[in-house]
Amino acid sequence: MPPPPPPPDPDDDGTGQAPRGRQAAPELDVDRRTVRERLGQVDVPDRPPDADPVGWPLEALRYPFRRPIRVLGVAVAVWTLADLVSRGNLFLGLALKVPLAALLLRWQMRAALATSDGKDTPPPPFVASDVQPEALGATARVLGRLLLFLLPAAFTLLGRIMDSPSDPDLGGSVALLAGALAVAGLLFAPVALLGVAFGRRSWTWPWGALLPLARGLVPCIATVLGWGAAALAELLVARLAAAPFVGFALGSIALRIACLAWQLVAARGLGVLARRSGP
Repeated sequence: MPPPPPPPDPDDDGTGQAPRGRQAAPELDVDRRTVRERLGQVDVPDRPPDADPVGWPLEALRYPFRRPIRVLGVAVAVWTLADLVSRGNLFLGLALKVPLAALLLRWQMRAALATSDGKDTPPPPFVASDVQPEALGATARVLGRLLLFLLPAAFTLLGRIMDSPSDPDLGGSVALLAGALAVAGLLFAPVALLGVAFGRRSWTWPWGALLPLARGLVPCIATVLGWGAAALAELLVARLAAAPFVGFALGSIALRIACLAWQLVAARGLGVLARRSGP
């Protein structure tokens, strides 16, 4: 015996279409951001990574001051405290400033990475990941490349000294050649910094760094001058050690604001160079 037919659907009007009351509901506009993104706990790129910042290059001068003042203020306060310590004990101050210089280099690397990702605000100056083995290894690789780039200048001077140890002639053409090699090595160092930060190994060698250096000569010069200004600031801090406490503190604060802001401006330029160079 065949099975009985199914009972008729009370909502079927015989047209083969769903009744008006049972039409499919329209799709809702669902916010697909994560909870952390909705709460503002995750940085979202301000614009596509391949686009230049609005107002570039003059906007780089405002870059260090875009976050709340406490971000730059924390870095300035830490460096000023190190200056105060060095005023009382030079050796202890030096023991503080050497790791601070390494952390400043990491800050530059993270600022360049953030700019390359399309972000228009600098990262915080100190994060826990900066002291992890991978980050310390990256910092060591940058410093190692710097020493490697300066070897030709050192060998030029060393060769002349070995030729005449008692009375080496380091003037004239020798000094000019050594100086030119040193300047070239220093200019390659910012490109090597980008190569380490972005995993571009070819940029960490002179033959691979030539094209990026030509494309971003101004940011590379700014980076070298920024570190030169940091070294000059140390000399000025040492000269201010005999000044009264208030004068020393105010002078240290002014120097640190200028130097740290310069470092971030240079990092902004390096990030734009990496952004233009593509993945």
